[in-house]
Amino acid sequence: MKSISDVIIQELQKMDVEGADLDSSLMGDLELESLQIYELLSELEAVFSVRIPERVLLRVDTVQDLACEIEKIMGAKKK
Repeated sequence: MKSISDVIIQELQKMDVEGADLDSSLMGDLELESLQIYELLSELEAVFSVRIPERVLLRVDTVQDLACEIEKIMGAKKK
């Protein structure tokens, strides 16, 4: 089974974003614009069957940050 971060990187590659790794800053290193970030979140919501609140964007910078937030959401969903 792929890790959450692997899935995020795979989704970024589908969006033609190259060079993403765990420490890549979404807006800095990868130069994603807000529309691209929302597109990414939408895809991730579908893949993981969760709803990712917009406030999560205030707490994430890197791919790893986003993976951790999705993991928290998935954990809360199981309770």
